[in-house]
Amino acid sequence: MKKKFLSVVLVASLIANLLTSYIPRCNAKEVEESIDVQEYIESLADEYGEDVEVEHSVETVEEDEVTDIVETEQDVMDTRVSKEDGIKYFVETYIEDGVKYIKAYSEDMEYVSLTAIEDENSVTSEVYTKTDDAEYEKNTIEITAENVETQSVKAQDVRYNGPVVNTKIRGKYYYQEGYGYDSKKKKKNGKAYLKIGCNYHYRLRTDNLSDSKQDKVLAYKSSIRKSNSCAYKAEAVLVGSGVSLGVLAGLIWANIICPATVIVDICVAAFGGGAIVTAAHFIIDSFDYVGDAHDYYEVIKKYYGTRI
Repeated sequence: MKKKFLSVVLVASLIANLLTSYIPRCNAKEVEESIDVQEYIESLADEYGEDVEVEHSVETVEEDEVTDIVETEQDVMDTRVSKEDGIKYFVETYIEDGVKYIKAYSEDMEYVSLTAIEDENSVTSEVYTKTDDAEYEKNTIEITAENVETQSVKAQDVRYNGPVVNTKIRGKYYYQEGYGYDSKKKKKNGKAYLKIGCNYHYRLRTDNLSDSKQDKVLAYKSSIRKSNSCAYKAEAVLVGSGVSLGVLAGLIWANIICPATVIVDICVAAFGGGAIVTAAHFIIDSFDYVGDAHDYYEVIKKYYGTRI
């Protein structure tokens, strides 16, 4: 997901909230101005594999269907209004048949989304983007979060004695340090190795890398650590809030193509302000660092990694 995560902008409607004074300044990157929704969803499934089950469908619908979603009246519990690039966005919250719904739309009707939160591990979003005067592209994204433990893989004549460091919030990117071993002499042979992986596992020798290659290896490891740092901070902020890291991350992920202000408003509409706003900032940054890890991983495995 190269640079597809939004830099977090403080929602104007939250400025009056005293809790915004401690919102962290993290390292989220600028989002591309235009995101191909289908390409984005495909990249999710490819990048994150088995850690999260992603069901995605796309269809073309008429404008009337989208208008009905926006104009149909529900017993709205809360309405939030924000402004981005001169356009107003509305986020409305309501409950229907025990399921919490968040409806978000722009005043120009270029963007509409309807998100259902069924339980702590399930988020479903219908995202509508206008294609012309009479039609919309409808992307339905169903995300079910799972916890999958990274398995250690042994390679002949290499002993991996370092801890497995893997991305906490999403994905299966990991690394583990090790050393070369002389089986005959039964001792180390002076070589250093690194094992990295996602859907597959790769080994590379690190004691003889060029400076350029070494920089990419260090950046890959750093991206994973930075992602985890933000994820742990988000988790710590959420303690006592009654909201799990998984469900908040799923909600943000499902709506990541929204404008930054709308993402924050959706989180607040779903779970309230305060800690949720702070955690959302950390989660978005954590996602972005996973994207960085993905970029470095692709280069390392292709040019100087050996699949094991």
